[in-house]
Amino acid sequence: MKLYRSLTWLLNAGFTLSSCSGSIGPKLVSVAGKPSAAMPSIIGADGEEKLAFAALDSSAKDLKSFLTADMKWVISDTSLSLSRPDGTSIVYDRASSTWSAVETFADAASYKSLYAFHDGSFTGLKPGILSFRKGSGKILSYDTSKLLTDTPSILGLNPGFFAAALSDGVMVVQGDGSKASAIKVKDLPATMLEIGGCVSGCTLWAYDGQMLYTFGNDSNWKKLDLPFDAPENKKVARYTMAVSLDAAGDIKVSGVAALTDDGLLYVTSTSSSSTQSVTFEQVKKVTTGYCVSCHSGDAFDQETGLKGRKSEILKRLALDASSAQVMPPKTAPKALSVGDKKILVTWLSAQTVGVDSAPVVSTPSTPVVDNATVAVTGGLQTQGQAYCVSCHPTAKFKAFWIDSKDDIVSRVNSGIMPKGKTMSAADKAELLKALGEIK
Repeated sequence: MKLYRSLTWLLNAGFTLSSCSGSIGPKLVSVAGKPSAAMPSIIGADGEEKLAFAALDSSAKDLKSFLTADMKWVISDTSLSLSRPDGTSIVYDRASSTWSAVETFADAASYKSLYAFHDGSFTGLKPGILSFRKGSGKILSYDTSKLLTDTPSILGLNPGFFAAALSDGVMVVQGDGSKASAIKVKDLPATMLEIGGCVSGCTLWAYDGQMLYTFGNDSNWKKLDLPFDAPENKKVARYTMAVSLDAAGDIKVSGVAALTDDGLLYVTSTSSSSTQSVTFEQVKKVTTGYCVSCHSGDAFDQETGLKGRKSEILKRLALDASSAQVMPPKTAPKALSVGDKKILVTWLSAQTVGVDSAPVVSTPSTPVVDNATVAVTGGLQTQGQAYCVSCHPTAKFKAFWIDSKDDIVSRVNSGIMPKGKTMSAADKAELLKALGEIK
């Protein structure tokens, strides 16, 4: 049975919270901060070059249906993601200047509203319940019945971040994949048009139509002049931004998207950032979204794990999408975007220490294309549904098991799979027997 505890109770008492996917221990702390009378304008001041906008292709199929008041969006160094409350999403790849096909979250119908993103993140609302997941992490759920109405005023929403209006402030819930915390932010600057989660160094950013504000991890507000001008001769209806505070406490904006009143989209140029070195934090976001769910035992979320397989990973990333050895495999829930692939290749290519020192990743056997749509039966169906499908939706089909048979056997025997669950001896035996018989 799922256990939910009230956010109100936790705000007052600081008790631990249980989620539907495992125990976590956030303490919910009421915090307050007031803007300083001498908040500096850090970016966009005299002598600093402002970010410049470029128009996107707004004729892409289905794009117009996303440009509504209830759309939520997030921009990163590599992409712009748009999501609607029906669980559908679409992504613009900034490196290739292309739009993805529309994706639909599989369980969207069970929520009153659900916003999903292509990296596996989602935020879903049911009467009195808030559920969300960042990337491939746990699904965390909260009882919000004493704080929020069934149709809450959502001020901001992006992967791992949710903000909603309260009568005396803003409730912010944040999670990093396995744990979450919530705070109550008071003294919000007047009339915020957009609110979003920070990339690092601060809790949230807010935009009031003229200035950009951040609420730092130290519970203090800062503000600055916008480091960009609106697209020429355009009136902007909405902005979203990638905002962070650096080690010196300075506010940095690395990407901005604008939606104009006439329904056109603009993003700031990636030219200035494309020449900078790729950081491991950028790489980790990619591997967490695409790799760790299958390679949890290969340290793909650590520098040593990736460096140790540098040559093999680069070789597989360069393969044609139809190859049996391409990474991610074609049985994966999503294909690697051009921008995310560039981040991996750029970082790996620059590594010279500790490379090619780890065992190779298991090579899948030659795939049978037709099996990608042939459902499994018997023991594989029973055990796959119980232990695998929640993280690997394609485990419903034979291709998943055939293409990675040896790797799955190794992981099940070593206890790496299933991740986060304990498999009984009988279930393990049934699964391995079925794997041995599949063709």
